[in-house]
Amino acid sequence: MARWLGGLLVAALVVVAPAGTARAAVTQGIQGTVTGDGHGLSGIGVWVVPVDPDTPVTGDISYVPCDIECDVFEADADGSFDISLPVGEYWLLFAPAVRGDWAPEWWQDSPTREGSAKVTVTADAVTTVDAVLEHGGAVTGTLPGITEAHDVLVEAWLPDATMASGFHRVAIGGADDQGRYRVGGLPTAPGYRLHFLDRTAKREGWWNGQKSVATATPLAVGAPSTVSGIDPELAPWGVVAGRVTQAVDGSGAGLASVTATQGNGWTSLRTATTDASGHYALQLPAGTYALSFTHPDLRTQEVAAQVVTIGEQTTVDRALDPKAMVNLVLPTVRGVPRVDATLSVPQSTWFPSGASLTYQWRSAGIAIPGATGTTYRPRAADVGKLVTVRITASKPGHTSTSAFASATDVVARGVLRLGSTAVVRGTLRVGSRLVAVPPATTPGAYRSYRWLRDGSPVRGATSSSYRLVKADRGRRVAVRITLTRPGYVTRVVTVTRTGLVR
Repeated sequence: MARWLGGLLVAALVVVAPAGTARAAVTQGIQGTVTGDGHGLSGIGVWVVPVDPDTPVTGDISYVPCDIECDVFEADADGSFDISLPVGEYWLLFAPAVRGDWAPEWWQDSPTREGSAKVTVTADAVTTVDAVLEHGGAVTGTLPGITEAHDVLVEAWLPDATMASGFHRVAIGGADDQGRYRVGGLPTAPGYRLHFLDRTAKREGWWNGQKSVATATPLAVGAPSTVSGIDPELAPWGVVAGRVTQAVDGSGAGLASVTATQGNGWTSLRTATTDASGHYALQLPAGTYALSFTHPDLRTQEVAAQVVTIGEQTTVDRALDPKAMVNLVLPTVRGVPRVDATLSVPQSTWFPSGASLTYQWRSAGIAIPGATGTTYRPRAADVGKLVTVRITASKPGHTSTSAFASATDVVARGVLRLGSTAVVRGTLRVGSRLVAVPPATTPGAYRSYRWLRDGSPVRGATSSSYRLVKADRGRRVAVRITLTRPGYVTRVVTVTRTGLVR
């Protein structure tokens, strides 16, 4: 459960034992008492931050003062604590669980971690650490333009080189419905930077009229005194704005979501939706944000480290790739749709580039086994059917997409090509045998024969040879050769011998 410790929000509070509950004896770790005004203090949290020499000690300017392993333990009602710990070095922070006048303290008597002393835990030994808290100082003032309850946050920061931002948030405060604020529990220090955030009016500022913690005017606080009259000037939040487009054609990506996050991406701060032309605008408190651009049909893009400054606009445009591959130029089938003619499909154009293409030819909508290349030669079974090809584009990270192309007409029968001239060999004399030599064809064809006498069929004469009889004398003899092949136009060749039978 989240708890406030010294004005700092802790994501998880690990309680060793509730106040008043007996603890198991500690044989290795730390023990001590937190006192103030000469007596033990209740409601004190003991922050235990291990020092890892291999990992830089960094902090988060917006939230807790440590982002490595950090446990918080609650002292007993009399301020005593004993905590079991592994061997190692630690930083310790003593802070009230509820904001008040007691000033938090890093061991030993330091307002920041940078100036604190490390505590060493050795094997089978308990180190005694007694902390004495002092009444803290305070800063008061009035925020302008507030005449009703506003969601206001006032923060007090101190320089601290052990934090990633270079600053450590010591305490926070709020304001009443007239804008009057107070930040208390401040240890004595010369360089406080005050930040004022009005979430209701979307305004903020740093003392004195500055835009960042680095440029804020330092303010000295001497505990337990109060520094009053610190009335800030506030400016509008910064704006992140831009246009989200579709990378495939540059058109606006309407209804895209743009989300700004902080805190390693786990705190979603604000989301905007693009208009029909893809424009968006997000008004945000100053800070560094990660932006996420999402759309139902487009691939999400993440943009890190976008700095938002008070009263200024940061422009971030993004072109999103489609989730699925997009066919830019519709493929076409080239060639005459005829048996044994070659049909081909040229290289098609897709977005994004670099896609792998696969092909599947179909006849009357049915996939043709093995027909998976860029060319296809129709078969006899395809006659009278429409041949199409499905081209599928694939690329890692994208949904595969298919496009279809079809021939210009149904498949026609093929044409047998003749490679030679048919002839009839033999002597035109009764009793002689005539032999028909058919033409060579491509592809090969089945041949049938019918001998003719003066153009009329001779009964029974259907072989490739024919013996002349008396009835043929004085007549003209010819042979009709019929060439057939499934899926092809039938061809008929008639060969007539010159002269009459003797």
